[in-house]
Amino acid sequence: MSANGDFYWVFANVTPDYGANGQVKGYYSVRRKPSENAIKAVTPLYQEMLAIEKRSNAKEGPDRSIAYLKQFLADNNTTYQNLALNLYRS
Repeated sequence: MSANGDFYWVFANVTPDYGANGQVKGYYSVRRKPSENAIKAVTPLYQEMLAIEKRSNAKEGPDRSIAYLKQFLADNNTTYQNLALNLYRS
């Protein structure tokens, strides 16, 4: 979420930062702006997921939204990772 409360989309690569003891002490994140094509492609999917959540109660909404995403991925014979990579390349 941005400082003014708006949402924004990015491609993020998050990598753990390990201390001398081998424990995770933080994370590095590199963010890249998505292309207009990526935003146009994902907007209908995102809008439908939000609509599903709004039609559902607070407990069931997220699960139903994720189920929709999983079905979308199955229908398109892809994985979330491949979807994200293809959007990044678009």
